Parts: sequence; structure tokens; C-alpha cells
Amino acid sequence: MRGEALSAIGAIGTVGRGLALLVVLLAPAGAAETGGTGYDALVAQLKGGDTNIDFATLRQAYAASPRYEPYGDDAKRLKSALFDAFAAKDCTRATQTAAQILEANYVNIDAHLIADRCYRDMGDAARADFHQAIARGLLGAIAGTGDGQSPDTAFVVIAVEEEVSFLRAQGYDVSDHALVNHAGRRFDRVEATETDTGDAAVVFFDVERPLSWLDRHLERKKE
Repeated sequence: MRGEALSAIGAIGTVGRGLALLVVLLAPAGAAETGGTGYDALVAQLKGGDTNIDFATLRQAYAASPRYEPYGDDAKRLKSALFDAFAAKDCTRATQTAAQILEANYVNIDAHLIADRCYRDMGDAARADFHQAIARGLLGAIAGTGDGQSPDTAFVVIAVEEEVSFLRAQGYDVSDHALVNHAGRRFDRVEATETDTGDAAVVFFDVERPLSWLDRHLERKKE
């Protein structure tokens, strides 16, 4: 059931055959002037209805903020509840859970994708379009970091879970992944299969930022 839910939300816009085409993804053409570039300021702008922001800046601002917690237990619990509600077609519960996730982490792609799908099913096109615009902006920000063809041009993620979100939004299922080291940084080498054609692809993601956070977190726990 969890797999069905993930497949269902991976539909905001496959850009074509082959991952080389991902770089043309979905980001807004430009960023508006903002009242600030900090995480809270950008989220406030989004919540005010202005989705014409620099989503790359938003992602980095979140990762630099005290809110950044890519391996939090509460986030895992809520994400599990989100997918369970969506798989059960309980959109009321799903949107409520998505809101809880976004309160802590407004750059959570799956929460926006499921909110988009559920609000559309509930007949609230305005809210659905709002969350779809944010999901597209976040996915486009990842696409803008590289082409995923090698470690040197890897897509940069700020949470390992973004790998699955990103690939599923393009119509790919993840089949395997392995951690590799290159030039002093850590990368996930992900094997994926295009759902419609069965075509295989290998995609690289730079995971140094979330793993560095985990290293520091584990070190503090030892102390």
C-alpha cells in the first residue's frame, strides 16, 4: 500500500525519457524580490501566497537553520502517517498530517505533493495549485544543482529521502542504492527504473550535508 501511495504522487510532471532531461524541470523562471532571504522570511512569503521565490535559497536557508533535522524521529513518524492516510484515501487526515510536517519543515516535497493531490480530489483547486507550485519549485531547485550523471555533477539533496521524492516525480522507481566516496565527499549511487518503459538509470546524489548533520548528531549523543 505504501508503494501505491508513492507511485500515485509521482505525477506532477515527468519531463521525458531519460534522466538527462531532468535539468529542464519545473522551477519558476525567476525569483521575486523578497523581504528577506532567511528561512522564516521566505516561508512567510510563501504562506502569504507568493510562490515566486528562489527555492534554492529557501532550501539552503532551511538546511542552515536550527529547524534542520534530516533524520528526526518525529518527521519519520509523521511521514509514515501521511502515506498511510493517502493510501487509505483519507484526504482530510492526509492534509492535516501534511500541515503538521510543513510546520516543522516547509521544504518537505512529499507533504506538498500529497497536499496537492488531496486538495485537488477535494475540489479545492486553489490550495492544490499552491502546493503544486511549491513542489515544482523545490524539485526544480534540486534539478538545478547538476544532472545526476556522475559524482562530479550529482544532484544535491539536503535529506536522503529527497532522492526518492525527486525520482518518483519523474516517473522512476528506486531499485537500489549504495553510498560511495569521491573527492572527499559522500554520494548515493541510486539505481532506478522508469515505471512506464522499464528503462534503467543510474543517478548520483550528493548527500554530504545530511550525513554531516548525522555525524554531528551521533557525536553529541556519545558525549
